Amino acid sequence: MRYLLYLFLVLFFTNCRNSDKTNLPEDNLVVVDTLSTESPVSVIDTLVKESRPFAINRIKCYWKHSLISSNGFIGEIIMELKNTETDSTIFNYDHVTKYPEEYNYNSEAYFNEINKTHLIDVNFDGYKDFVIYSYGSMPMTSQTHIFIFNPQTTTFEINPQIDPDSHIIESRDSIRRILVVSNFDMESTYETSYHFNKNGTITFIEKIAERVLEPKDTMQLTERKYQKIIKDKIVESKIDTVSYQ
Repeated sequence: MRYLLYLFLVLFFTNCRNSDKTNLPEDNLVVVDTLSTESPVSVIDTLVKESRPFAINRIKCYWKHSLISSNGFIGEIIMELKNTETDSTIFNYDHVTKYPEEYNYNSEAYFNEINKTHLIDVNFDGYKDFVIYSYGSMPMTSQTHIFIFNPQTTTFEINPQIDPDSHIIESRDSIRRILVVSNFDMESTYETSYHFNKNGTITFIEKIAERVLEPKDTMQLTERKYQKIIKDKIVESKIDTVSYQ
């Protein structure tokens, strides 16, 4: 009799334990979210804008811009300047935008802004050149790209004499025909002045580099290096130290 009672108690507690395992509360259940493991779908779209015909450098042409967007945000613009008569491409440039809202105008206002901002006579020869600011990861890695119009080939080309690492155009003096550009790094600031003749050829270049030296007593010292260059040869060079109280 005692043996049967013991067996009954063992079976009873075993059933209770199995019941606890099969009736776990919902808070302890692990639910796999299959949606969150899926990668978002990127939608790539291209919007093509064409300008009305206009004359640039005595050539009748028009702009064709392909605005490439991802999920509704413009990321790249393929700019093509095309000859109206032959439909050939005079110039093309792939531009990665940092501020897409700058390119959200209607077509007429959009191309008016493009022509006003990017078509500039840089070397003062009477022909419009193409200038565009390209944003880097920081201001120090940003650049202003300059393409000079060549009337012989009717194309826009890079002038190897103009610094390709220029950050910004500081000024353009159309009377004295001087273009001033600047850039900087972690140590110094640099300013370059290009002096052109009436044909758009560089006659000489002036370069100024400035860096802050270690303070001496209570005085702040700045080193200023100057160079004058004619036909790739340094014809004048000097170093000055300027102090500030």
